[in-house]
Amino acid sequence: MSRNIDQRVEVGCPIYHPEVKQSIIDIINIQLNDNTKARIIDTEQSNQYQISQCDVKQQIPKIRAQISIYDYLKNKQLAKITNIISVEKKVAECHD
Repeated sequence: MSRNIDQRVEVGCPIYHPEVKQSIIDIINIQLNDNTKARIIDTEQSNQYQISQCDVKQQIPKIRAQISIYDYLKNKQLAKITNIISVEKKVAECHD
């Protein structure tokens, strides 16, 4: 798979919102810990799979970033929904 490494433009900006900042850090950490589908991007553009560091004996779990990020975001959304429902129940109890 070829990558546009030489002609792309990357932009950075400060992240001020603490929750958004933490989410970005968490997602980057998930990506850096991928040990199943990660590729090494090199100058020859061979993009070889990273050798898996998973080991049942050492109890190192398989981490596939794409699935782990999906689960992370889904759980984060479920936590928000649960919190909203909890607040709505408390408000309803106050009005009863």
